[in-house]
Amino acid sequence: MKNLREQGLKAYDEDASRYANNVYLDKREALLSKMDHKLLEIHDLQLSKFSKQAQTFFNDEVANSKKSKKYNSFKEILENSMEKSLTFFIENSKVLNIAEPFTETKHLNELKELLSASSDSLKLKERENLISRIRKKFQSTFKEQLLDSIHKPEVDTWDKILNKFNSISGELLSKYKKGPSTYDFEIGLSEDMNLKTYVDIRKTLWVKFRDLLHDSISEESVSRILRNLFEDEFRYDENGLPKLWRNISEVDTQFTKARTNALKALPILSNAVLSSTNSEIIPDVDITHEDDYEIDENELAGSHNFSHLLTNRQQQNILNKVKREMDAIYVEAKRSVVQNTTSIPLYFYGLLVVLGWNEFMAVLNRPLLFIALILLVSGVYIAYNTQTLGPIISVLQAMFAQTKKVAKERLRELVNEDVIPVKSHIPKESKENIELDSLDDEGKKLE
Repeated sequence: MKNLREQGLKAYDEDASRYANNVYLDKREALLSKMDHKLLEIHDLQLSKFSKQAQTFFNDEVANSKKSKKYNSFKEILENSMEKSLTFFIENSKVLNIAEPFTETKHLNELKELLSASSDSLKLKERENLISRIRKKFQSTFKEQLLDSIHKPEVDTWDKILNKFNSISGELLSKYKKGPSTYDFEIGLSEDMNLKTYVDIRKTLWVKFRDLLHDSISEESVSRILRNLFEDEFRYDENGLPKLWRNISEVDTQFTKARTNALKALPILSNAVLSSTNSEIIPDVDITHEDDYEIDENELAGSHNFSHLLTNRQQQNILNKVKREMDAIYVEAKRSVVQNTTSIPLYFYGLLVVLGWNEFMAVLNRPLLFIALILLVSGVYIAYNTQTLGPIISVLQAMFAQTKKVAKERLRELVNEDVIPVKSHIPKESKENIELDSLDDEGKKLE
């Protein structure tokens, strides 16, 4: 643009030099004013265009730098991106470099303000992303440990849970700690903003702790925990093997012990109380207004505190439900003992062997009968495994029915058959008198 201005003036000087000097100078001054005014419009328009391009370049450079992970912190990314953006603007503005009154200083300052505002906006956005990442890391690590501790409640359960919370949260914040009470989250924030970020992170972690705690402790979950504790102690020994009951008194003793130990966990899970100080767990930051923590108006106000997990009504409901389930398990175990006790005693089998010894030996002394018995049993076994036992039985039943039918018909034929008359060899009665011979004592005919 400077060259264009000079070329315009040079052409005027060559053509207007024949005019009077006063006229020449006045006209030259007017031309210069018009040229400067027009060039100023073009100058401002182009600088505005370069400024917008520099802002776009800045945002793209920040996004690409985050993906490349070449820098150690977001603060370095912002500083490097801003430096490159300003360099881009200055280099492109050199083509517009003309004599006074034109200057890019005003536009450069405006660009710096715009980039600074964009940088502040990106810092706040990155701050929220940082808090979100820390919350997710905390949840993935702490949730599993919390559930493990809750499912195995002990007197010092809440002491252990609080220690785990402090340990995990401290580990997540340790990389940003620069002094006893100072933190730098490497985003480019001020000291006060870094402190506020630390407090917000602590609030976020305590809120997540509260949410996980209240989500894990409910009537259903606590009932399940108590039932599992009872079953583990009642049905299994210390090695995890199922118990074999010998008598009813043993069942009664173990039932009483297991139920008592299981129900001891209910007060522990109802309120988060530290055993070391006998006091409730209280957050070290104010989380009263953090997030939308819905409150059931039907519940007591105290139940919505951080450490109040179950109301008295909920505890009573759990107690009633668990006792019914425990009683059902107890009755089942007692019934199994009674069934085993009323079964056939072992000595009866010995008596059966003694009384049936002769029959057993008779079978062994008759090999053919023994072989036939083996063949019969083998045939039944094979027929059963090949699923032909049913058809064989059906065929046998049909054969028996047909045989029975034929026998009845044959018997009926024999009964209804006509009787054949037989000729008598006895002579007909004679009308002649026959004289009988006299016999002696020996049956001989007398002369």
